[in-house]
Amino acid sequence: MERLSKGVHRILVLPREGGIGPKLLTQTDVSNFLMENCERSASLGALFKKSLRQLDITGDKNIDLVSVASEDDLVLSLNRMLCFGVHAVPVVDSRGKILTVLTMSDFRG
Repeated sequence: MERLSKGVHRILVLPREGGIGPKLLTQTDVSNFLMENCERSASLGALFKKSLRQLDITGDKNIDLVSVASEDDLVLSLNRMLCFGVHAVPVVDSRGKILTVLTMSDFRG
C-alpha cells in the first residue's frame, strides 16, 4: 500500500497457488474499498469525517486543492491543470460536490 502513496497508480497482484489472476489493483479499487467499509471501523469512520485540511493530506496547510467547475470548458480545465502542475482534477458542481475526475488521459484522442 505504501507504493500507492508514492506515485504508483496500479500494482499487479499475482495469484496465490491455484488462485485466479493476476489482478491489477488500482488506487480507485483501494478508494472504493475504503468507502464501502469505512463504517466497519470506528477509527476509519472518524477519518472520513475530517476534511482534507484537517488530515494534512498535502503536508502544507496553506495549499488549497485544485478543482474545475462542471461549467468550465476543456481549454480552461486543461490550462488550470497545467498551471498547477497536476495530472488530474476533480470536477465539482455549484455546491462543491465531486461529479467526476478529469485526467490528462482524457485529453488523448
